Parts: sequence; structure tokens; C-alpha cells
Amino acid sequence: MPTRGSWRTRPTAAFIRDFREAYRQGGDGHVVDGALALTAGDWGFRLSEIRVPVHLWHGLDDKLVSLAMARHLAAEIPDCTPHFIENAGHLLADHPEVIAEIRRLLP
Repeated sequence: MPTRGSWRTRPTAAFIRDFREAYRQGGDGHVVDGALALTAGDWGFRLSEIRVPVHLWHGLDDKLVSLAMARHLAAEIPDCTPHFIENAGHLLADHPEVIAEIRRLLP
């Protein structure tokens, strides 16, 4: 069983395999769920109230979360550094350079 934080060392083959299988037939269901999560209901805070630095990572080929939504989030969160990754979709764990940068930024 993976330990808490083990994703920091490397994405496991099982993780990557499971995600590929989960989205093998497309991500339409997830897109609907994601849109509802972002637009329906009160989160209990406004994005403009976030008071910690945020790094937002978004693959430019993401079919699950639109680039417009990623840009909106980056614009609304006060201390947000957006990272828009070329040739990447929703699963950034397939991109070692992204994982390396995230690891570098973590305390």
C-alpha cells in the first residue's frame, strides 16, 4: 500500500495504468462532474480570499478542464502562478519535468 506522500517520489505504473483505463472511452462524465463542482454550490469561500501562494498547473491539451477555466482560476486567485504545459492533457503525472518542478517547489 502506498504511503502518504509517495506520489512525490514518482508516479507509479499502477496509477498511470488506472488513469488511462478510467479515461479510455473519453472523459465526458468527468467533464460534467467537474463543471458541476466548479459552478454549482457554494464552496464556503471566494477564490479572491485565498491568502497563500498557489501554483496552478494546466495541460494545454486538457479535455477535462478548459483552458478558459484555468485562466479564470489563475486570474481570480491573488498570488497564483500559472504553469501552462504544452503537449500535456489532464494527467500531468505522465510528464516527469512537471513532477520535478512540483517537487522543487514543495517545502
